[in-house]
Amino acid sequence: MKPSTLHSLLTARTLFDEANRLIESNDRHMCSAGLVILQDALEIIFLAILTEKDVDEQKALESKTFDELIGELGKLGVKVPKSGTL
Repeated sequence: MKPSTLHSLLTARTLFDEANRLIESNDRHMCSAGLVILQDALEIIFLAILTEKDVDEQKALESKTFDELIGELGKLGVKVPKSGTL
């Protein structure tokens, strides 16, 4: 595993933990913030997968939208469950 992939996954895990804490607060504003952070964590995971597969050397991933990242994963044969509703 590439070091950059590992660092991305560790960052995503930290964001996930924070999102989980916010979502469990039962405050609707904190829950909303937690959902935003959760999406960021998922986006970082998608980027980590694409980086590990060297897609970042062929395409500028940082300018891709969330849906475009899912599309790039699909081109690699990686299926994202419920991707139509994310």
